[in-house]
Amino acid sequence: VCALIDTFGDYNEIVFCGYGEPTYKMDEIVAVAKHVHGLGKKTRLNTNGLGNLINGRDIVPELKEAIDVISISLNSDNAKGYDEVCHSIYGEQAFDEIIAFTEKCVKAGMKTVMSVVAVEGIDVEKCRAVTEKIGATLKVREYIA
Repeated sequence: VCALIDTFGDYNEIVFCGYGEPTYKMDEIVAVAKHVHGLGKKTRLNTNGLGNLINGRDIVPELKEAIDVISISLNSDNAKGYDEVCHSIYGEQAFDEIIAFTEKCVKAGMKTVMSVVAVEGIDVEKCRAVTEKIGATLKVREYIA
């Protein structure tokens, strides 16, 4: 993968995201991110914020060393709403974990963004209050049909 990245040409940032949750592949994230930093480029992780549960340990220290910006999908301002949108295998516990994970990222000094898609039924201002209480920044994304 790292050799392939070297052929990408002129880019400023590599983003770990896609179909599925990237933190299932923590070793790969860290290795590729270190390589990207060696090229003088930035890294960003788009995550559902459940990496500590997925990996059975606190992954924030590893991410702090590898990731420049972490973007966590908030998706709702409360546990019930989150579960209705995301149907996490962790049920309503997922929302509390996302909040705890985000707090750890902020306390670790990471640039931390939470995102929400502005759709009917999502109270963006309540989401903003959640993120401000934690110390993260809210990114409101427009829904594109």
